[in-house]
Amino acid sequence: MSRTEIHINRTILAQLPFYGVYSDDVFIDHCTSERYLNKFTSLYDLDVFNLNIETDADINPDRNAMSNHIKCKYYSPESFTKIEKDPYGSSDRHFSFFHNNVCSLRRNLEHLQTQILDELDFSFSVIGITETCIKQNNFNDFNYNITGYSFEFVPTPLAAGGVGMYINNRFNYVVIEKAINLAYQALWIEIDIPKKRNIICSVIYRQHNLPEAFQTYFEQKLEYYTSKGKHVVIMGDFNIDLLKIDQCNYAHNFMLSLQSCSMIPSIDKPTRVHRNSSKLIDNIFINNPDNILASGNIISDVSDHFSQFCILDSIASVRQNIFKHKYRDYSQFSETLFNNELSEIDWESILMNSSDNPNKAFSTFFNKLNKTLNKHAPLKTISKRKLKQPIKPWITKGIRRSIKIKNKLFHSNNNTKYKLYRNYLVTLIRSSKKLYYSDYFNSYYNNMSKKWEGIREILGRNSKTKKNINAVRQDSNAQLTFDPTKISNIINHHFASCGQRLAAKIPHSEKHYSTYLPDQIMYNSANVSQQQGSFAFIPVTARDIELEIKTLPAKKAEGLYSCPYRILKSAQHVISKPLADIFNCSIETGIYPSKLNNLQT
Repeated sequence: MSRTEIHINRTILAQLPFYGVYSDDVFIDHCTSERYLNKFTSLYDLDVFNLNIETDADINPDRNAMSNHIKCKYYSPESFTKIEKDPYGSSDRHFSFFHNNVCSLRRNLEHLQTQILDELDFSFSVIGITETCIKQNNFNDFNYNITGYSFEFVPTPLAAGGVGMYINNRFNYVVIEKAINLAYQALWIEIDIPKKRNIICSVIYRQHNLPEAFQTYFEQKLEYYTSKGKHVVIMGDFNIDLLKIDQCNYAHNFMLSLQSCSMIPSIDKPTRVHRNSSKLIDNIFINNPDNILASGNIISDVSDHFSQFCILDSIASVRQNIFKHKYRDYSQFSETLFNNELSEIDWESILMNSSDNPNKAFSTFFNKLNKTLNKHAPLKTISKRKLKQPIKPWITKGIRRSIKIKNKLFHSNNNTKYKLYRNYLVTLIRSSKKLYYSDYFNSYYNNMSKKWEGIREILGRNSKTKKNINAVRQDSNAQLTFDPTKISNIINHHFASCGQRLAAKIPHSEKHYSTYLPDQIMYNSANVSQQQGSFAFIPVTARDIELEIKTLPAKKAEGLYSCPYRILKSAQHVISKPLADIFNCSIETGIYPSKLNNLQT
């Protein structure tokens, strides 16, 4: 090796973090200080990152262009909230990613929610989780839900590993691939962006073994998905230190694969800092660096890895339709006043005008009932403040303030004070949680259903969750469609044609269906005479309606043209007569009210 080569290598090493630092005490005292961490050498400061630095400038005049797109910094939860409001604006207007190696989702999910995500006060589009430690046989043993997100996961076959992804409910998506083996776990989804290019998003965890197997898989998938002309975002813990690409062949090949597909690291500073070592092993790679508004590491004590985030602009500039949550305000509701006003309505004369038209009769009835209901129990939109209320009721305002103090101490220079305060906070949260459930069970002393609900919540049993149908194929060869109208038509056609398809498969019988029917004796509605081989509908009475209302479950969901169970039960003696008239009119005319065909899902 020539002296020139030795000099170049030493120059490169001199730019690596902590080159020439021998005092562990100096490092340990400052290892979580935000100001100190921001002085770390960046990946883009290394000459070896620009693989063609010896070539002529005319061949690659923009060799440093990639580093100009990256605005990676270290943030505390508090400093993140300050930079988020301006200039980036509302989280609804951008597409954003968050990643964290949590070292067991079961153990640290509550910590991640209450002490990091709630403190950041930012609705990320996608949250990637690595080292979930979820196995196929223990998935239902705890509640993995985060309000406002859908969860997808890939279990791990080993003690460590596994990946998960939380996708904001504002977006439609479809899972396109799951990979699980001893070398890595990977989850790939495609997010639908109306009038824009879709986003292919992945979260990957590489185990500490079989690097060749991972590299082969990674290169294949990288080439395949980046060739589709869509936005590609890959996040995860790759256990490959990018700050050692000049020393480690695996890191060097990994970076070459990324660059060959125009994938850019949005994180350029160490993500795992422990005692006298620092590694850049977690990252969020993107193929559209021009859209980066901000990226960085969030200093947290969820695990021994920092959290990563990346906020993009223009990718999803078309704002998603946000569902407004509404509720009925019963604070001023009086059952007596409500029923008195309903009783004053001349139902008989109103329905007389539409005696031969069940559609018109039901519409008139519903409009009158709904207008009266809205007067006494108006529909109101849930405010953003209420939606942002803590999911964990035992996390009080005082505890919330203590969390802020603990987070400040974590990235201060006083490690002893931080540990004492952290232990105090853990004890305080446990006591508050114990007190909350003690009051909960005392308040539901005679309600066994609520007791079991509380027990399942304490045990962390996974509750049943609804999943939206975000994409469908019309047949096995058709492409996926995310269009809600097309999805509705495809599903409607499928179920509407089920009867015909099943009937076509029934073997032909020589016997007529009537041979299986015994002689029936039914009563005619006009007279009580018995008739052989006939049947008749007996008119519905108001008493029949009242009995049916009483049998409805208390938690029965209301339809699009219905009203809450408590209202039906309260007003049953008033509305039973007009409802009976409408039902009898429907039977006589053979017309079913069209509004009752509408379902709310």
